[in-house]
Amino acid sequence: MAKRLELLRELVPGAIRIAVLVDRTNATTTESILRDVETVARVMGLQIQVLNASTRREIDATFATDRKVDMERLFTHRWRLEQAEEAYRLFDTQTTGKAVILPS
Repeated sequence: MAKRLELLRELVPGAIRIAVLVDRTNATTTESILRDVETVARVMGLQIQVLNASTRREIDATFATDRKVDMERLFTHRWRLEQAEEAYRLFDTQTTGKAVILPS
């Protein structure tokens, strides 16, 4: 998780608040991830906002309801984690809107 936050910091150097989506149906993994994220975030000076969602519908609802954000309009690109290299290449062109990389 530390590497992911470091990479995110490189991609968005001005970010100070990061949202972390977690799946509360998998308590063991979630607790481990949150422990790691909170430790690394503290060292990096980042604020973490934890959002609970297990499905795409829940993710959309979390942003749409709590943040009044239309997910389809917010994200112009979506990639699976194994497509991260392609995503980062496109980010480098600075021709994209917002993007999300989803876990495999």
